[in-house]
Amino acid sequence: MQQIGRIDKRSDYRRKHIVEITYSTDDLIGRGFTRDISLGGVFVTADHNIPVGTDVQAIMSFPKSARSVSLRGTVIRGTSDGFAIAFKHREQRYYQDSGEYWQIPWPAA
Repeated sequence: MQQIGRIDKRSDYRRKHIVEITYSTDDLIGRGFTRDISLGGVFVTADHNIPVGTDVQAIMSFPKSARSVSLRGTVIRGTSDGFAIAFKHREQRYYQDSGEYWQIPWPAA
């Protein structure tokens, strides 16, 4: 996908999906919301500026199913309204939320 002035390097389909996410690094704990998610990562809208290369642990909460998913990743991009996390685990499992099945990376058991 080409964008004006740059090439989009994402390798996975992104899906707009807004859920609450709690994230932590060695230095902070924060909350935000996902803006979009793919098998490779997630963009988090947040008040914190987290430096690129920082390892992050995150818990996404799915209120309609009362489940949450714990994920680990690395910050690969920061903007004025949030940051992008590339997931460390790429194992795929299907998960149902809002009546739709979709795949998310899930840490291997």
